[in-house]
Amino acid sequence: MHLRKLTLAVAAMAAVTAAQAAIVTVRPIAGTDYETDQVISAATGASMAGMEVTVCVLGGGSTTCETKTWQSDDTETGGGASGSGWSLSLTGDTFLNPFVFEVKQDTVVRRLTINGRPGKTAFDVLGTPEGSPGSNGGLSFCIPNLESDEPPCLDTFDVPLTVVYSDRLFVPEATPTAQTASAFSILQADTSFFFYGDLYTVLDITFGDDGFTGDRLAFSSDTDNTGKIRQRINGAPTPATLALTGLALLGLAGTRRLAARPDR
Repeated sequence: MHLRKLTLAVAAMAAVTAAQAAIVTVRPIAGTDYETDQVISAATGASMAGMEVTVCVLGGGSTTCETKTWQSDDTETGGGASGSGWSLSLTGDTFLNPFVFEVKQDTVVRRLTINGRPGKTAFDVLGTPEGSPGSNGGLSFCIPNLESDEPPCLDTFDVPLTVVYSDRLFVPEATPTAQTASAFSILQADTSFFFYGDLYTVLDITFGDDGFTGDRLAFSSDTDNTGKIRQRINGAPTPATLALTGLALLGLAGTRRLAARPDR
């Protein structure tokens, strides 16, 4: 009898632990294709100014979303955005330092979306240097394990997390000249754009059906600064760019692999 009670108690504790530690799912999707003429590695909190941060909050039986613009702060490397009952910030290099999402008491967050395009920023998810020209190895979404080096990232959280990278970024096969980069819209007729499997312009985090009611989530996700980002249409630049170049530029899809980034 005592053994049976002990077994039931252990099973109950395991069920509680499983409920408290929900799965983190990370995946990339193609979304809408974009392109840029230049990739600059090692973005910081300050250099991502202009990004759009959208937070959706549950309340009164409905969901309300607000979008705020990421701004640099008083430091040389920091920046963030804040809204009604929440804030998102980062100081330093995005590979070495985490984003910090803070939520005030009684605020229930359903979704957090970061659109890097207005801030000329892309999320670099490939952990090796064999990615887009001008980009070093990156880092996909990671909740740092503060208690141990193994594993370096946690695959569970307080609530279920679904993390999606979308809206691929295509870049030239070779790094453009300084003149071409500064003149942006003046493209070489023989330039081809490719997706190297590493750069996406949107990071979207969904917090389970009941939302996120905790006060803080720290997560890593490496970013690169880029040139101006424009939408691709049917594998070609937008009509405004076509008017200048008179040529549709084809894009080839590359492979995608998420891995740990090597030291710089």
